[in-house]
Amino acid sequence: MKTRSFQRLISSIADRSGNMPKLVETNFSIADELRLLAPSTKNGLLYGKPGHYLSERATLDLAKLLSRQSDAFIDIGANEGLFTFFVAAALGPSRQSSIHAFEPDPFLFDRLTGNIGRNNMNVRANRIAVSDRVGTQTFYRNISDDLSGSLTTFSPANTRSPQPKPM
Repeated sequence: MKTRSFQRLISSIADRSGNMPKLVETNFSIADELRLLAPSTKNGLLYGKPGHYLSERATLDLAKLLSRQSDAFIDIGANEGLFTFFVAAALGPSRQSSIHAFEPDPFLFDRLTGNIGRNNMNVRANRIAVSDRVGTQTFYRNISDDLSGSLTTFSPANTRSPQPKPM
């Protein structure tokens, strides 16, 4: 059922309903047993499947292939954890401890770690940014779109990262 046409139709209906809860349970169409909470505004994660992300399809497939032949998988800028959960499902529980997710946004990190715990995964999540330098830097959340944060205030939508509220 999860074709691109179905995704567009359901996304359109959801956008118009206005009655969606803030977080919706989904499995990102990765594995039936996954129980993940994702924002109701992220239609692609809720109603699509990883193969629908044209810009990520080849990268997801490559990550799955290479992770099976590697000692570790590192997801830098994990966001909602699409790559983390995709690779974890491909590797299975016995190799999940070799997965390391890095996400500096406190709100995304809390949701990511909640989803990791909800699924009893042995994935190591780190609330830190990855850089080519050692040091401390202010992280700015993009308050209009959490797909991007920055170490600069270049975007007018960026704001200094506050502490998240418990969910």
